[in-house]
Amino acid sequence: KAVFQPEFTFHGFQYIEVSGAATPPKLSDVAGVVYGTDVPHIGNLQTSSAFINQLQSALQWSGRDAYMSAPMDCPQRSERLGWTGDANFYVTTAAFNFDMSAFYGKWERDMLTDGQFTNAAPGWYPEDAKGTGGGWGDAGVNVPFVLWRTYGDMDILRSSYDGMKKWVDFLKSKSPGMITDGDVSAPGDWKNGGEDTPKELIATAYFAYDVQQVSTMAAALGRTEDARTYAALFGEIKNAFIAKFVQPDGVVGGGSQTAYVMALKIGLLPKALVKAAGAHLAANVTQHQNHLTTGFVGTQWLLPTLTQIGRTDLAYAVLKQTTQPSWGYMLSHKTTTIWETWDVIAPDGSFPHGPFSLNHCALGSCGEWMYHHIGGITPDPNYPGYKRFLIQPKPGGSGLDFANASYISVYGKIATHWEIHDGRFVLDVTVPVNTQATVFVPAASKQTVSEGKGKSAGGVQFQGLEDGAAKFLVGSGQYRFTSTLPPFTAGTVESLGAK
Repeated sequence: KAVFQPEFTFHGFQYIEVSGAATPPKLSDVAGVVYGTDVPHIGNLQTSSAFINQLQSALQWSGRDAYMSAPMDCPQRSERLGWTGDANFYVTTAAFNFDMSAFYGKWERDMLTDGQFTNAAPGWYPEDAKGTGGGWGDAGVNVPFVLWRTYGDMDILRSSYDGMKKWVDFLKSKSPGMITDGDVSAPGDWKNGGEDTPKELIATAYFAYDVQQVSTMAAALGRTEDARTYAALFGEIKNAFIAKFVQPDGVVGGGSQTAYVMALKIGLLPKALVKAAGAHLAANVTQHQNHLTTGFVGTQWLLPTLTQIGRTDLAYAVLKQTTQPSWGYMLSHKTTTIWETWDVIAPDGSFPHGPFSLNHCALGSCGEWMYHHIGGITPDPNYPGYKRFLIQPKPGGSGLDFANASYISVYGKIATHWEIHDGRFVLDVTVPVNTQATVFVPAASKQTVSEGKGKSAGGVQFQGLEDGAAKFLVGSGQYRFTSTLPPFTAGTVESLGAK
């Protein structure tokens, strides 16, 4: 006889009024039902770290919960819009965990407009009809790029190409002197962890990023002249970015983590200043006691950029933080999903900023880095669809003694398992039929590495030492590599991956 009536949504929770019940309801009287688009689950990552496993589960659930024909910002409150930025920042992590080819292929058609991708797709409100840059409308370029790289999908490039060109024309019209109007990046580095980044810097960097990707896709489509034109345009934007935002000592913008990450990731620095900018980024992270200060825009590339500059040790330090702002702080509240902001819940348990979501996928973009450098599975950008790929695990820190990762590519299952015991590193690799992998085994020299050939095909070719690892090219099959770790990495391996 009880009546359940939805009352209101507050702080991301749906409150229900129950009336007519003879006795107070028990928790066991309530059942939760998972509802959404059933995208195939194709990626897994499990480690010896309970924290990393919990984080992996949380970012998977936040992604899965958001998929309802379109990638929504959140499933539990009345907004439920297909914000293009949220999906854009999470798309590479999503593509590791789920087969997103059909889902995002359909959603790309929702975004296509006459020259301006939308902020939300489908655009339910008039203000969503015209998109902004800085990571939001840019999804119309960035998402097809990821689908192509992940699945080798040329059809998505063909169907989206004209729309992408019009989008670049739109951004160019908003970029006098190749510096994009900050209004085009209205959200900025949404919900950052304490450092604001100029909106015109973010918008200009994304303008360059889009042009860079359109040039690459044009070349893949055989549109050679377009590829040259957009490559030249990228050079113009880069020069304008350097003149406007980069100081002679390598400081970028106001020195925020997001400013450095964007410049380093997209390649918007003179070669002579790359090392200095990387050092500034590392110093910034250290000054914040190994905490991130990034928002939706910067978080997706913070850990990869730290690894890019040779500071995987700092990437792990940021990943494993437990105080605010951090993923560990979220998980310390026994959350099973990723929050919309780093501080939805204050240390005292209060909600200081109003009704922000406790289930948002965007800040779960760290999952890409986890698959790349904990699981060790990384796509080779020169071979879309995993025709060739990299196996490059970078263990980091006590408490992380083994990891298992798998990913079902269009060619078949890629799998890794590594473990550390008494200073010995053992790496098992499965390479699908008709593919090749470049395997990086942490080691001081080739002589400290052995490969116990099991069911291997295509041989094992040593290709030299690189970044603290012995590098091998292998064909399809199963392999086991064993190495003696360098003395400074044996045991805790705190510094493995750092230059």
